[in-house]
Amino acid sequence: MNKTTVAMALLGVMSSFSALADDHGDWGRWVQVASASTSSRVDSDDDSSRKRGSSSVALVPAGSATYSGATVAVITDSSSGTAVKSVSTGAVNLNVAFSGTGTTTETGTITGLTGSAGAKVGNLAFTGTGTGSRFSGTVTSTTYPTVAATSTAAATGTGSIKGSFSAPVVVTPPVAATSTTAAVAGVYSAPLAVAGNWGFTATSTLKASGSFAAVKQ
Repeated sequence: MNKTTVAMALLGVMSSFSALADDHGDWGRWVQVASASTSSRVDSDDDSSRKRGSSSVALVPAGSATYSGATVAVITDSSSGTAVKSVSTGAVNLNVAFSGTGTTTETGTITGLTGSAGAKVGNLAFTGTGTGSRFSGTVTSTTYPTVAATSTAAATGTGSIKGSFSAPVVVTPPVAATSTTAAVAGVYSAPLAVAGNWGFTATSTLKASGSFAAVKQ
């Protein structure tokens, strides 16, 4: 249950990304593999993490943590008149502030994605807020300008992100009170892993959506 083990799991699934291009439902499997070493698998697109009894990050004291990992995305490019899909991989970096009361704030980047013809999709930036183990937020582009929505076209250059943290790391287990001693509170540190999904519209003809997993640094 350490960063090296989780990172190796991430690298192990990188080789099979291309096989996931046409089966979005399989993305959850590599996300789970990447975070399996934390003893709390992470899913962000349903309530399964809660159903499995995943601990809340409310137990993490106030502070911050940095997470780095990888993302796999399906890029849809319809600039030629026909939608062409391709798989692209990139890097994800998150900076997370834990409040000590269960709320979190996230800032980060998604970089390294390319389109079907090798064109850069652009570097994406995201911000989010969360309660407990889950968070959600907005993705914007640091490369493509935002185009205002009209009656005939949706706004481009924006997207969304959501994710879940694994269980907090127990540094010192809590000790219950006895007839002769007072209770001792447990000590917790930030979760080891985070995973989730995101989507982004770069232009009216270039879209990307993907999943990510990242490990505490």
